[in-house]
Amino acid sequence: MVNQKKALVIFTALLLMLAGVIADIFYSKHHEAKKRAERAQFHGTLLDAPRPVKAFSLIGTDGIPFNQTSLKDQWTMVFFGFTRCGFVCPTTMAELGKMYRLLEEKHVWPLPRVVMISIDPARDDLAALRKYVTAFHPDFYGARGTEKMTKAMTTALGIAYAKVAAHPNAPAPSDDIEHTGALMLFNPAGKLAAFFTRPHQAKTLGDDYHWLIKHPHITSE
Repeated sequence: MVNQKKALVIFTALLLMLAGVIADIFYSKHHEAKKRAERAQFHGTLLDAPRPVKAFSLIGTDGIPFNQTSLKDQWTMVFFGFTRCGFVCPTTMAELGKMYRLLEEKHVWPLPRVVMISIDPARDDLAALRKYVTAFHPDFYGARGTEKMTKAMTTALGIAYAKVAAHPNAPAPSDDIEHTGALMLFNPAGKLAAFFTRPHQAKTLGDDYHWLIKHPHITSE
């Protein structure tokens, strides 16, 4: 009789353990399915895990150092461009300006910090950069660094750019720069959480940003 009771206790314990395992598997699958469904609403590309950025040191258009610490405690949208850009930069910055105003109209809070980092620091001084970015929105910010630092930062983030010689018969021959027009979104922890490839549309960018800040668990550590 004692052995039967002992066997019954062991059998019951095993059943409970099995039930727990099944429940964990069910919850895990349900949770992952829910997360995939949520992520499907995002038009850009979400990183599975936010990625820290390598140390960098730039100077902002306000004369203050801009580095990895500057990315913390706020959402930051970063674009790499240059003031003499003929198409990619002005169209991207214009869409960012429209996006920002749409977010303001909807009273979205917090608003992202929009930063353009120059990939042409030899020709983009701080005054020119400030004038350029604020033309698209007075709250936009710019930063520049050395050629070496800019190249290291863009390489680490997967941003490609290269100088190309303009046509020799052009009215004012000068080097141009071909570059990707991706936008990088950093979370308040200062880590890369998502990126957006061209073509950019203000409403889509705004919707993605608004959605992401309402679902912070999607990009949790």
